[in-house]
Parts: sequence; C-alpha cells; structure tokens
Amino acid sequence: MVDWMKSILVFTIFFSVILFMMPDEKYKKYVQTAIGFVMIIVVINPIVDMLGFSDELSFDIRYEVMKEEFSDTDDAYYSDIVAAIIKEDIYDTYGADMQVHVYLDESQKISHVELSGSLLETEQEKDIRDNLSKKYGINEDMIIIY
Repeated sequence: MVDWMKSILVFTIFFSVILFMMPDEKYKKYVQTAIGFVMIIVVINPIVDMLGFSDELSFDIRYEVMKEEFSDTDDAYYSDIVAAIIKEDIYDTYGADMQVHVYLDESQKISHVELSGSLLETEQEKDIRDNLSKKYGINEDMIIIY
C-alpha cells in the first residue's frame, strides 16, 4: 500500500513538472489525456494484483503478442516459450519443479501438455489440471502428468 501511494505521488509530481515545462499550451490537453491514461493504470494496478488477475493478464498479453509475431516455422520456439510460462506458473503456485512439454496444433493452439518430474499427490494433480485448463484453455484430458 505504501509503495502504491509512493508511485502515485512520484507520478503526479513528475508529470506536474512536465506539464509546467510545456512550451506550447495547445499540446497541453493531449499530454494531459496521455497522463490520465497512465494514471488510471497506476491506480488500478494494485487492485488487479489483489484480485489475482495480473498473472492471467500478463499471460494473455504475452500470448496475443507471440501469436501474431510467430510464423509457422517458429512452432518449436513458441511451444518452448509457452512451456516456460506454464512451468513458472506451476512452480509459483504449487512449488513443484516439473518438466513441461507443450504440443501445438496447426493453428498454434495448445493441443496437449505433458508434465513430468516432481512427485505429486492425486489432489494436487487434479488441481493442476483444473488450473491449467481454466487459465490456458486446455482440455483437462489433454494434460498428461507422469
């Protein structure tokens, strides 16, 4: 909370100085509009973090950006990146260090995922399947855990 207040304060002071130093008044309204959008992001960011949407939003943004940037020849690279994201997610959520292999279909969507490594209880496996299914849009039957 203190960091949030500090960032708002620093942001406000910084952009007040920028607005004060504007040489021409006709651009001031455009700069104020841009500053307003950034201020909204600064204010909403902790709320998004508290609600737990930050990981999902960051994955969605990375997924959308990567989906547009990669061609058909980059499938292996793309699946490695998605596997690294899923591996990090599993480690952060469950503390399990697992090997993740992601397989893509022809439209570069995840067809199935294979997880191996850490020994998990049956309930953890079900929870991982449920979480990955919801978060990444993978059918639970297509998540294989060894």
